[in-house]
Amino acid sequence: MISVTCAALGLALANPAASGDYRLTEDCSRAPTAMAFTVTAYHDKPMTIDLAGHRIVGIRFEKGGGGVTLMNGTITAPKGGGWNETHGSPLLYGLAALQGARDIAARDITFTDAKKAVAVGSSSNISITHSRCTGEVEDCLIASRTKGIVFTHNVVSDLKQKPSECTYPDGRIGYRVARRHCGAAGGVWRDGWHGDVVQIRNATTDVLVAHNRISTPGQGGGQMAARGDAPLARVVWRDNVIEAVNHHVSLFDCQDCLIARNTLKRYPKGNYPNKGDRFIPTVRFGNARACENVSEGGGGSGPC
Repeated sequence: MISVTCAALGLALANPAASGDYRLTEDCSRAPTAMAFTVTAYHDKPMTIDLAGHRIVGIRFEKGGGGVTLMNGTITAPKGGGWNETHGSPLLYGLAALQGARDIAARDITFTDAKKAVAVGSSSNISITHSRCTGEVEDCLIASRTKGIVFTHNVVSDLKQKPSECTYPDGRIGYRVARRHCGAAGGVWRDGWHGDVVQIRNATTDVLVAHNRISTPGQGGGQMAARGDAPLARVVWRDNVIEAVNHHVSLFDCQDCLIARNTLKRYPKGNYPNKGDRFIPTVRFGNARACENVSEGGGGSGPC
């Protein structure tokens, strides 16, 4: 195994011929206007990086870059959690795989202080396993137009929550006020942090979410589609334990998809109003197949 500084690791990541095992000797960051690493090289012979307990402040794979495994450390975003940021920015991502990035794995990584811990778009073969998502994180994994995602044996817990805000004309700030009520009162509404764990949308296929322990003040995850999105395909959620406020598992336009043997529970630390069955754990499965799930609200509890 080769011991490397951040500068030496950057050179290795930029060299498609570099391969083998590397051990990082220090934390890696740049100014809060740039990722610590941007990788466009693809390593045909895989490259494994042991962070050795160190922290990388932002790593972005793009333009077909990849062939890399990261392990044993912490990944955050250059702008941290970005509590005051309301719109998407790559500087709020911990690990980004975009523009045809492929064959990227994270194992035994702690993701924290990142609005999007892992952001994936138009890429393939992304694996997050035996890792943790905690602290100031809004979404642990968000993916669009990607083929091949493995999210298994991870622990999600202690996500910090930021409620929505309504700033009224007189300067008062109200929390957890519905957008329509805020607007009707002449206020300015600002969305909070949802605490979603896995969001997949728009033609994402071949996904396995399994054997995770999830506890979130937001949504467990599933399909989070926008108008005009293409359906999902071959998505499997199985053998997870999920404590969430709502939408524990939701797949509604998903071909050849399965939700099986998940245990769904209410989030134990919730301080939210009772709005009928909105917060009752329920599998919502549209045209996916659901079976042998255990949940108070039912849905997909029959035999597989």
